[in-house]
Amino acid sequence: MTDKTFRFNDYHSIALEKQKVGFRLNATATVTQLEEFDNTFIAVSMEGTDVAASDNGRMTWDKDDKRGFYLERVDIGISIDDPSYYVAVDSPATTMGSESTTSSSQLDLNVNAGTFGPVPTGGVAAGVAIGTSFSVSLNDWRTENNSRNAVIMHSLAMAASEGAPYESAEDLLDTSVGGQFKGTPLYKVPHISIANLPVLSSGIFVSKGKQYRDTVLSIGVTVRLASVEKTFEVVETKLDTSSAQKDFKLRYPLPISLVK
Repeated sequence: MTDKTFRFNDYHSIALEKQKVGFRLNATATVTQLEEFDNTFIAVSMEGTDVAASDNGRMTWDKDDKRGFYLERVDIGISIDDPSYYVAVDSPATTMGSESTTSSSQLDLNVNAGTFGPVPTGGVAAGVAIGTSFSVSLNDWRTENNSRNAVIMHSLAMAASEGAPYESAEDLLDTSVGGQFKGTPLYKVPHISIANLPVLSSGIFVSKGKQYRDTVLSIGVTVRLASVEKTFEVVETKLDTSSAQKDFKLRYPLPISLVK
């Protein structure tokens, strides 16, 4: 058995009004090859990666009539620059946020039978386990799995403010009976939407036939931020990215040298 692990670290930030939005990449890719398998396995984990709407935990505006900028959505796409590979397993699944959400992408390589599949509930059956499993707290956020045959695609989206479910910026307006007595203020956003939000994503690529060519692992991240301003008791959400919504995209082409 031959293992080779690549570690990728980077920090990227942009200024947005009085905030500094930060993205910290911490990714690993482990290449595994065994004589008994006519495949190359590449296990990818984003454990330790996070996004912060503000590096000091404070938004530019945080009043009852205006809040922002806060994290609204993070999209992750991971692919291998080689059509020989497909996604065998990836995580997390689509789920509503909870106190602890797990990203578990592991395969049990049965050396005797020359087969591989998900790790059984009781542990490794008759071989070697590859991949990773890690958990993070994602209160008030949900996960979406849109992975395809050759691309890992995960999204994290804000699912609740501190007062109500959240689908879009309009949902920050408190139209409850109690809220109307207070002039329909804007709900506060959960602090995880302002400070470091852990990025939950992992998966294992498997080649059709053992590969020896160097390749490129591409990680793409799109971060969406939003601000909401209440005008005459109406939430105004302009799609102008300079005022109410802001996306920034990062792409990391990461070289991987396979075992020769």
